[in-house]
Amino acid sequence: MTNLLGSLETARQSLNAQRRGLMVTGHNIANVNTPNYAREQVEIAIDVRGYSQSGSNVTKVTQVRDKILENRLRQSIQDSNNWSTQSDQMQKIERLFTDLDVGGVSGAVADFWDSWQNLSVDPESKEIARNVTIGRAQDLVQELKNVNLGFQSLYEENNTQTHSFVTEVNELGDSIAKLNRDIAAIEFSGEAANSQRTVRHGLLTKLSEYTDFTTVEESSGMLQIHLGGFAFVDGDRVGTLVAEDRTPSFTSLEQPNTKSIIYTEIDQLVKTIASKNQSILSHRGTTAEVRQIVNERSQHENQIQTLFNLAGIENATISDIGDGTGMIKIEVDGELVLEGTKVFGLPDNGKNNQTHPLTNNQKTVVITDSRSGKEVSIQSGKIGGLMNVRDKQIPRFIERINSFATTLMAEVNSVHVKGYGLDNTTGIEFFTGESINDMAVNLSLVQSPEKIGVSSRPDEPGNNEIAFSITAKRNEFVMSNGTQTLEEYYASTMTIIGIQSQQAQRNEENNGLLTSQLESFRESVSGVSMDEEMVNLIQFQRAYEAAARYISTVDQVMQTLINM
Repeated sequence: MTNLLGSLETARQSLNAQRRGLMVTGHNIANVNTPNYAREQVEIAIDVRGYSQSGSNVTKVTQVRDKILENRLRQSIQDSNNWSTQSDQMQKIERLFTDLDVGGVSGAVADFWDSWQNLSVDPESKEIARNVTIGRAQDLVQELKNVNLGFQSLYEENNTQTHSFVTEVNELGDSIAKLNRDIAAIEFSGEAANSQRTVRHGLLTKLSEYTDFTTVEESSGMLQIHLGGFAFVDGDRVGTLVAEDRTPSFTSLEQPNTKSIIYTEIDQLVKTIASKNQSILSHRGTTAEVRQIVNERSQHENQIQTLFNLAGIENATISDIGDGTGMIKIEVDGELVLEGTKVFGLPDNGKNNQTHPLTNNQKTVVITDSRSGKEVSIQSGKIGGLMNVRDKQIPRFIERINSFATTLMAEVNSVHVKGYGLDNTTGIEFFTGESINDMAVNLSLVQSPEKIGVSSRPDEPGNNEIAFSITAKRNEFVMSNGTQTLEEYYASTMTIIGIQSQQAQRNEENNGLLTSQLESFRESVSGVSMDEEMVNLIQFQRAYEAAARYISTVDQVMQTLINM
């Protein structure tokens, strides 16, 4: 009789085990289309309590997950979103430089040089050719400023998105910390917190879209999340990311100053004056010829004095040597620059190496840990992609467009200040401003185009040497350490942007394919297969029916024994 009662207990345990299996199978079927759901399976083991043949027991219900695969998938999602964001941002930068409108910057630069070419053909023009040159220059300035403003707008958009994404990350951190607490409490009681784990897994996948991170699971079931060098989530405690507005890092980038080129022009003029001094000293011609050389030297003296003023050199003097030869000397801050035919050069006071910072009133977003105040380094995900473009690519191309603009101004101005207008006005810069932010065509020229310096000498309205020299700047190698013209430099900038954009798109596509493959692998491991679940359903159903029939058989035997 005792054995029969034990058989009933064995059957009862079997019924419970098969019923639990049916419930788990039904739960899997119900979640076949649930994102991030990992199929569950019951682990049934022999009950070893007390006596042999004591039946079976459900030890636990587990989720089928490959942790290594899950971590690799999250990393791939981080990389995929990183490159997707960079690709989107680079395409926006590409559109800023791509000349989709009538000409754009490239067309405006070509028109600007052509206008000087036309002016050199008609130097005595009082209105048409000069007004066209002014108009083409204003068009070029506006095109350059449009590109610069486009960068500023993109920078603001980038910061706004970063603020939004940081808010999303903080909300995800709060939710994960709460789930950590729930999971620990449920599993401490001996139950499986699989549903909570599924939700947490989904939140981790969502977090992977925004940032890179690593996880460590504790024995309690709680999860630690390390993000950018600090513990973002530690059990049921969560840190907070703070998006702080600070001065953008690229304000420290330096652009070539117009003064560096003006100093070069001064050096050249000093050598020219020295040559004139030598000609005067050694000339054996008529008095009229000597007077002509002296007049030419006087023009160079006026030009160099104008350049001194433009360069901000105040203590510069030009005077006769006083030895009766008619030679002159030039001094700066009491040091000889020129004495007769001897050239000493400008004193090395650092002015010829001056640069000016790229001014920008905007702020950059820096992500910090609210507890320590330390900056958090995010390398991947949407935030990593935004910060990469904002902190590396945008400053790089802002620097290039400003370098283009400031060099253009400096090169044109260095020649134009030597020119004479129809009214003999000289020493006027064609462009004003120190950077692309305040770049403009000189207002005095806009109001009085006849002041444009076309002639190299006064009272020669038909002289086109200055206009011709400015036109020649088009083909001079003034960029990239003397290896590119201005137009080539701008074209190379567009090429670099195109290459960067294509690389980002390729990386986006490659990482997208990898993510899809990993998701397929994960689905094959953790996903619900309806065919398998149908087999399990029949298996548990038949086992349940057999256990029920076994109970019925044991009951009949017991009834027979009782009735004997």
